[in-house]
Amino acid sequence: MSTMLSAPRGALPDHDEVGHDGAEILSLVVNHPEFERFRLSTLAYPECWATFTGYPLVAGWDLDQDGPALFDEALRVMCLKAAVFQLTDGDEQAAELMCAPPVDEMIHALIAQFTLLVRIQQSLGIAFVHSTDMERFGWNPGDYTHRCYRVAGWGP
Repeated sequence: MSTMLSAPRGALPDHDEVGHDGAEILSLVVNHPEFERFRLSTLAYPECWATFTGYPLVAGWDLDQDGPALFDEALRVMCLKAAVFQLTDGDEQAAELMCAPPVDEMIHALIAQFTLLVRIQQSLGIAFVHSTDMERFGWNPGDYTHRCYRVAGWGP
């Protein structure tokens, strides 16, 4: 992982470092012995994590079919957030990256697997961060999260 000096509170670290570290964290997580149980447990009850709170209707939306892709995106965002948290010496506000509401809803499903997530974090020495009181929505192409994704090799 990078050894960047701490940025001032609220400041976002360089997206190149975040993307690089986020990809490394993702690799550690998906290779963890409890990852498959974590993934399957998260996807087990799609009716509990569907976002239907005033967003436009998406034709062809299928919770069972769309769940695995949303899981992947949510885990990527969580890994980027963990990288920001680490690079900023624990700045929760900086670590609360922009993401689309359905991805954020899947993040809630990920963190609902509390016991597994705690074990994975402890064994890998990382901290996943999610602060509902600091959530921000409004992902846009070219924004900070998008640039981090690109560096990580995950595309847009």
